[in-house]
This record gives sequence, C-alpha cells and structure tokens, in this order.
Amino acid sequence: MELTCEHCRKPFEWSDDRKPGRRRHCSKPCRLAYQIARARDRRSVARAVPPEPIPPDPVALSWAAGIIDGEGCISLHTVRTSKGGRCYVLRVTVANTSILMLNRLVNIFGMGNIIPQKRAARYKPSWNWQVCSKKAEAVLTLVEPYLVNKREEARVGLLSRKHMQVHGANRDNPNVEHLAWLKTQLSTLKRVPADA
Repeated sequence: MELTCEHCRKPFEWSDDRKPGRRRHCSKPCRLAYQIARARDRRSVARAVPPEPIPPDPVALSWAAGIIDGEGCISLHTVRTSKGGRCYVLRVTVANTSILMLNRLVNIFGMGNIIPQKRAARYKPSWNWQVCSKKAEAVLTLVEPYLVNKREEARVGLLSRKHMQVHGANRDNPNVEHLAWLKTQLSTLKRVPADA
C-alpha cells in the first residue's frame, strides 16, 4: 500500500495490514517534526520549520556540547521493565523554551525525542530533548572532547554504559553494585563544582 507522509509529503510503502489508517509518516523524525509543529500550532505560535540536517562537524559538535554543558543533564535512572523488574538507563536531557534549538540538536545527532513539558499557562511553552541508553552513549562519545563542566559526568556515564554492555543493566545482576556506585558518583558530581 502506498501512503503519503503528512510531514514531508513524500510517498512511502506500508505493507503492514494491521492498522493501515494509522500510519501517517514515512519515518520517526517526520512524525516527531509533525507533532512538534502541531504542538506549536495549538499554542498559536508560528509553525517551526525544521532546519536542514547538519553533518556532525567539530563546530556543530562543540555548539551541541555547549548546550549540553549549560542546559543539559546527564543521569543514570532506574526504570521498571515490562517483566516487572528494574534496570539502569543512561539518559541525556536538555530542557529549553526554544524548540528551534532542540530541533537543531535532533538534526546534529540524528536522534532524540522532543517532549513537551506540562507548565502553567502563564509560562512560556517548554520542551525536553532526550536520548537514552545506546543513543545517549553515542551522543556523549561525540561531545565528550568538547565538554567543559560536564566532562567528568560524561566519562562516568560512558563508563556505566561499558559496564552495562559487559554485565547487563538489570538490577537483579550480581554486579549491580558497581552501577549503583556510578549512579552515586554522578549525583556527587552534580553537587560538587568541577574545578573543586
């Protein structure tokens, strides 16, 4: 079945017969850009046109590192799995009121979700850009040489991902104490200045 993407207007093939009427976009980035544009329309703000994809050159990566340094958060979370257990997840988040800046992060890295934040009507609309697990590891690997304030947090985050790849992220794992220790290290780095 050939459908037309509601965002980029390009035709695409869809072979799944389960829900043919529900598929409206050719890719996940198109779906996200469409949702962001609709969210802006609902708030009666001019429609955002996503910028063209930016190749990951050193200037773009250093800009992204500055944004992550100033507005971002690198953290290890425990989340509930579908089987009722718990596991650790590395997450990189940037919160801001500028949707264009968050769109640029998506274009630089080619990944990430932009999630609207619930706020009172008197405040400007705000969004979170976030990547988790392998994508967070990829982002931190790219920007780590350019980070200033969060360089140690990025190193601890990358170390936690290496540990998860070898031993697993599940909290039932016998080597989970090391991940718990890394989580406390990240929390400590957030409280103590980097130059102290």
